[in-house]
Amino acid sequence: MTLATAKIRVYILIFFAFLFYPIFTVLAFLRLRDDGRKKNPRILIIPQFTRIGDLICATPIFREIKKKYPNSYLAVVVTPKIAGIIKNNPRIDEIIIFEDRDYLEFFGLCRLFKKIRDEKFDWSICVSADTMGTILSVYGLIPNRIKIIRQERNFSEILSDWMNNFLIYYKNGEYIPQLYLKTIKFFGIESDDIKKEVFTSKVGDEKAEKFLKEKNINTNDLVIGIGATAGNKIKEWPMERFKKLAKRLTEVYKAKIIFIDPKDFSLEEFPSLMKRLNLFIAADSGPIHIAHALNVPLIDIIGPVDPADQAPQCEKCVIIKPSETIKPTIFAMRPAGDEKETRRAVESISTDMVYKAVKSLL
Repeated sequence: MTLATAKIRVYILIFFAFLFYPIFTVLAFLRLRDDGRKKNPRILIIPQFTRIGDLICATPIFREIKKKYPNSYLAVVVTPKIAGIIKNNPRIDEIIIFEDRDYLEFFGLCRLFKKIRDEKFDWSICVSADTMGTILSVYGLIPNRIKIIRQERNFSEILSDWMNNFLIYYKNGEYIPQLYLKTIKFFGIESDDIKKEVFTSKVGDEKAEKFLKEKNINTNDLVIGIGATAGNKIKEWPMERFKKLAKRLTEVYKAKIIFIDPKDFSLEEFPSLMKRLNLFIAADSGPIHIAHALNVPLIDIIGPVDPADQAPQCEKCVIIKPSETIKPTIFAMRPAGDEKETRRAVESISTDMVYKAVKSLL
């Protein structure tokens, strides 16, 4: 089945949700649990399904919910592609997998709806702002539905956003981790603690130690990790510039350089390697947020990405931006701009600019 056919299916699901909305609403509220609903809520978090950075930006709400309601049941629905990064998160009671075929196949979606219904959630929080969050919540018969609404919505969102009964309106340029924290005010939680969380595993730690040993890297070495790839290739800084930078750092600082290869470590294992780095340098991508969550000094070659959206904020974080004459073209909750301008933003960042940033941290 093509993606276009899948999108048509989404509109069909919206139509039936609209047609039978009164029935869905009654059935959802009949399922409300009277015992301990306020003290021990069952909550489903629906983040962006494929972006590591967005998921990590949502981790503060996992922590704050569990601090306020330690006996609550917290589930997160994600695709297999990014599930590994939250597998070891102790705040999460269950990870519900949204397979690609669930989106493309009718019976796959039905199985997912049934899974969510069987869990009898009291609340859903859709931080991704997309249509599928609403569909999962309505067909999953979740009575209390919180959703972030963006200004520049697509047609399916316009048709379906009203089906959520608690809304948070995103303002262009709003810092995403703080925006996410607004969703939990409906639980009586007021927090501005945007500290992200990523956890490691024993297996990952053992693998990282073995990997460094094989590279003849010990605890006294200056270890710098370089992430040359990004989920969106249009954001990637040229490889030849990374190589030039690595050579310079090796000569000047005697640094041990590790070019991060996703094939070496699974997403679940990767944080164990990351936390052993003295510095991480990469184009704006999921691993940048992993480094930030683990307090690893970092240099984010942000290029065309709007720094107001999600850029890490800390004393050990340096954001490398193009000149002010080059405007951002990639946003967290807005359509992307011109691809030529995107590449111009990336290409405008020189090796010297990044080297000076490294020097300022070291």
